Formats: sequence, structure tokens, C-alpha cells
Amino acid sequence: MRTVTAATTADAVRWERPGDVEQTWFWDEYLCPAPVSPLTQSFYPYTTQAFARNQREFWERRGALRVMFVSGYLYVNPDMGGRPPATAMDRARESMQRWEQEWLPEVAANVERLRALPLTTMAEDELARSVIDALSVTMRHWQIEGQVDGPALLAIREFAAWYQERFPNRPEQESYRLLQGQVHAPLAATQELWELTQLVTPAVADALRVGQPALLPEPFRSGFMQYLDRYGCRTEQMYDIGSPTWLEEPSPVMTRMLRAAEEAMPDPREATTRLADEAEALAADVRSSLPAEEAAKFDTLLVRARTATRAKEDHKLRIEQMTPGAVRAICAELSRRMIAVNLLEDPADLAFLTLAELIEFGFGLAQPQLGALIADRKAEHMRNLEVRPVPWLGTNPDEPDAEEPVSGEPQQPVELMGRGASPGVVTGMARVLTDPADTAMLRRGEILVCPWTDPDWTPLLAVASAIVTDTGGVVSHAAVVAREFGLPAVVGATGATRLIKTGQLIRVDGTNGIITLRP
Repeated sequence: MRTVTAATTADAVRWERPGDVEQTWFWDEYLCPAPVSPLTQSFYPYTTQAFARNQREFWERRGALRVMFVSGYLYVNPDMGGRPPATAMDRARESMQRWEQEWLPEVAANVERLRALPLTTMAEDELARSVIDALSVTMRHWQIEGQVDGPALLAIREFAAWYQERFPNRPEQESYRLLQGQVHAPLAATQELWELTQLVTPAVADALRVGQPALLPEPFRSGFMQYLDRYGCRTEQMYDIGSPTWLEEPSPVMTRMLRAAEEAMPDPREATTRLADEAEALAADVRSSLPAEEAAKFDTLLVRARTATRAKEDHKLRIEQMTPGAVRAICAELSRRMIAVNLLEDPADLAFLTLAELIEFGFGLAQPQLGALIADRKAEHMRNLEVRPVPWLGTNPDEPDAEEPVSGEPQQPVELMGRGASPGVVTGMARVLTDPADTAMLRRGEILVCPWTDPDWTPLLAVASAIVTDTGGVVSHAAVVAREFGLPAVVGATGATRLIKTGQLIRVDGTNGIITLRP
């Protein structure tokens, strides 16, 4: 662990290999927007290991990925290994079908097997072996992810490019309208959350407000526990096994349910059904305008792109959140055993162990001075929270510097440019959020402004009137979900969360990718 002695991550780097300082290391703000704990740091290699393997075996190129943590922030040094050959591109086009028919069932079965372990009755050495097994599952799942995520983007972009080439006079976003109305796991979870909000009574609201499931009256309690059983095996943050799952700490999802009820969250199914009908009507119109051979090509690309839209969202929940959640559950049981023998004092101390230390405890290795080590790590983590990460370390990537924050409120309308990801124009009050745990602050009709989104943001996005993100493209999670909810969206609007203030009146043009800030 490194000791932080300065205000930026750059000051905390200790280059340990010759030549590392001559490489460019990018801060992965998406996966690591805040410093993560030692437990999560020790988990990351089991996810990133799949990158190089997939480059060799799936993409047929010699790519590599190196990572490092500086002040708790993740920095990556990727080498894509050149352009993949035609055989690899053909393999990628088969990935969408393999995901739904082969890989998704495999991932779901693996997670359920790990969740079914009788953790409380297992011996400690059995728990240690189960951690090792769960890490093997993790490596397999991230190998699958690497064969799904990139090919999904490829399928959507290939469809959009073909459509734009075939219909050059039509709006660029029209191709994405054909992908709307797709049902995937995060959307299904949102639908179930909405259905529970229909059962919220004053007594239910009081119990939700204090975050105590035992106080929930029936029939809401039964429905809530079923919801947790289906979706609660997920870390609050992606990849972050240092944070509790909803099963361990249900108060975050209880707060979201309460806010959804208070803000009269609309039925997500209505938007999904309407958009699916519109997509089918547009597809029929396009199909009728094409010769038979081109219509067949259109259908092939459309099916693949729609499958890719579902796959992008499904794998984020199943692999990036539920898989770490299943690993954490085993680790949490080991930490309870450590508390029982006075090696740990608090369940939260789990975050400041490493996977190796948990496994060694399970196998009977004595760990003297563990309490002092945990105290030191906690202190360092608190210092890390005060560190301001820099976008890159090492050699300048020759990219323009990020925009500097503008001091004070704008005195006249200011325009920010991004990518129009979901059409429509909305004017409303902005709500700037940087953490999905804060989505409970979002009120119906407000415009959500955030760095990016992932499945954690989905449940209350239906409350927003529009979405603006700092990063992302037209096939990012924010773009996909905005189109599923029929919300105007502008993505990749660099600096939006710095320049826009909560409560500020803004105009979002999701068709042209323009955000106008009002004084």
C-alpha cells in the first residue's frame, strides 16, 4: 500500500518497473470514480486477467493490459495489439447468439450455484476453497464479458453504419429507434421495483424510511424479500466487493423504492411497449422499401443489434455486479468467523483485508498484528478520499487538457456540446449527481446530470425528464436506457457535472446533442 503525501495521485506514484514512467496510464473513472479498498484492489486482477487472454484467443492479436492502483484509484495501460483479422471479426459476429443461448445461462447457473452454498454451516477451510472456486468463476465470467462487450458494440455500430449508408438522408438517430423497446435484466428489475411501489402505504413508507425490512408490513414485505432474492446479490458499485450487497445492507434499495413511490414513478412497461411498437412499425416500413436481398441483410443486422442491446445491459448486471456479489458473500462469512475469534472488530473491516488474507485464515494460518494492519489501511483509505486523481500518469498522451471549471454562475446562456443519444428536447431543472447511491435525491421531472450511468442508476432514471453525462457514446448504458425510457439524452458532454449546478435551468436537445445553460 502506498502512503499519500500530496494532493494529487501523480505525487503518490512510485514507479516500480523500468520504463513504466514512459508509458501512459489512464485513470479509469468509470470503474473507479472513488478510491477503493484493499479487498477490491485484490479482486481486480481476477477480472482484468481476461483481457490479454481474449486478445490472443478471441481477437487473434497480442494485446496486453497492465493496471496499478495509486492512492486507491485504478490506472490502466492498455495495448490493444493491432487490428483483429477477418476471422476474429467473424467470431465476434457470432457472440450475440452465443450470449443468449450459451453464455448467459452459464453465468446465471454459476452465480446461483455460489449463492446456494450453505455458508453458515461450512468449515472454514471449505469456505477458503469456495473463495478460490468463486475466483475461478470470476475469471471465466470476465473471459465471457470480453467476448460479449466489444462484439455488442460492434453489432450496434455495424447496424447503424449500414443504415446510415443505405439511408443517407434520414436522421442519424433513426437507426437507434429501431433498437428501442428491448427488455433486459436491469429493465426487468426496474419494472419489479415499480410494481412494489404500487403497494406502498403510509406504514410501508415509514419502514422504508428507516431502512428496516423486518418492519415492513405484508404483503409488501414478501414482495420486497423476493425482489432482494432476485436482485440483491449485487455490489452497490460495479466490481467493488469491498462494499456491501443489497442482501447485506438493503437500505439503499429501500430508499430508492421510497423515492420512486413519492415521485410517482411511471410504469416502465408503458414506455417499453410503446417504443417496441414504434420500432416494429418503423422496421416494417424500412423492410417494405428494400429489395428482398437488402431486406434480408437488414433483418440480420437488426436482430444482431437488438440482441447486442440486451446483452450490453444483461452482462453488466450478471457479470459486473452479481458475480462480485457472490464472491463477497463467501468473504463476508469468513470475516464473521474472524470476528468470532476477535481477529476483526467490525463487519466493515472486511473491506480492509485482501483475498489472500481471507483464504489464509480459512486454511488456518495465524495472522498476528492484523488489527494494527487494518487500522493503518483504514487511515490510508481516509487520506485517499482527499486525493484528487489526475486523468493520466506517465507520458503525456498528447490529448487536449480537460476543460477547467468555470467559476461562478454563467451570466448568459452557455452551450455544451455532446452526442445526441436519444431524441427530443426538454427544458427543466438540473440535478447533478456523481454517485448512484444518491439517485434517491432525484425528483420527478428533473434532468439528471451525472458522469456516466450503469445498472445502479437504472431504477430511478424513469423519474428523470432527460439525461446528460460527461462521458459515453451513443451505445453507452445511459444512451441505451434513455432510449428505452423515451428520454432525451446527451452523452459525452465533457465537463457537464462541473459546469451545471443542481437547480439550474437547462435545455437538453437530445436530437442535436446540445445542452443550453440558463443564467
